[in-house]
Amino acid sequence: MFDREVALYLRHQKEGLKVSFLTYGDESELEYSKRIPGIDILYNKWRLPLPLYFLLIPLLHSGALRRASVLKTNQLSGGRIALWSSKLWRKPLIVRCGNIPSDMTAQSNIKNPVYMRRLRRYEAKIFHAATAIIVASPAMRDYVTRTYSVLESLIHVVSNHVLTDLFRPKVASSLPNRLCFVGRLEKQKNVETLVEACSGTRLNLVLIGNGSLRKDIKAVAMNSGVNVTFMGNLPHAELPYQLCKSHIYVHATHYEGSPPKALLEAMSCGLPVICSNVPGISEFIIHGVTGWLCGTSREEIRNAIDIVLGDGALQERLGRNARESIVKSFTLDEAARNEVAILKTVAL
Repeated sequence: MFDREVALYLRHQKEGLKVSFLTYGDESELEYSKRIPGIDILYNKWRLPLPLYFLLIPLLHSGALRRASVLKTNQLSGGRIALWSSKLWRKPLIVRCGNIPSDMTAQSNIKNPVYMRRLRRYEAKIFHAATAIIVASPAMRDYVTRTYSVLESLIHVVSNHVLTDLFRPKVASSLPNRLCFVGRLEKQKNVETLVEACSGTRLNLVLIGNGSLRKDIKAVAMNSGVNVTFMGNLPHAELPYQLCKSHIYVHATHYEGSPPKALLEAMSCGLPVICSNVPGISEFIIHGVTGWLCGTSREEIRNAIDIVLGDGALQERLGRNARESIVKSFTLDEAARNEVAILKTVAL
């Protein structure tokens, strides 16, 4: 995910902004320098034990923090350092959320009241301290305003971006009956059910990504007689090639906090996409126009696959409209322009 995540900050540099990354790692972090020229990497050069370094970061990196005009989190998790540094050095704080842990936990049906209370306390503290909040979808904005009584005027929706020049339709034809999924092999993503939905077919299912359920999914595939290729994690630049070799992209997740980046990238490649009708996805997919929405059960996923796979005109229409929707609303230029406007508004 590295190249995808840093693309926004490299674009900010072109706008004349000075960017520094403050990390929890040691000197090995400097291996990334060649991939982010001009961006300073602030790391644990003192080789302190991580808990001690964590506590002392606002002081150890005081020079860079005091010179900063804005402090920004890239995700909500790990934001305590930004919060402490913001208060100590009196700097504006932008809290960016790719997802909101308490919302994701609630959707996962994990019953752990103590853990949920801790998440809510942390999120309330950081949201109420923020000068501005960036979320990836209107649903996330509504959750923050409803749950934490934050003024809507402080919350900005900046959609996840896609590198549309990299993820674009290719002339080469796709392989027939090849389905693809990109993401973590975890319970949330519902991959085991996707495999079961392909049982009894001649479909070739390609899974890109890793996770704790890889062995379980492999066992399901063997028991179901499904031809599954596990490709593991791939460099970002290789994903377009694998996507464009596929006939259809399927993302039958149980829940999402915002539009999944892998799904957006598949749409940018002009693939017809089948995805679950859940919050985080249903807000931006128009059923039958930019994608095909379905339920998360084996039967519902299988029915959606049969419908889309059996209709060439539908595939062509979904793929064309998907690409157009990404180019219209999810480009890096659009995300960078929106975020720079927010940065300039709150900067000292």
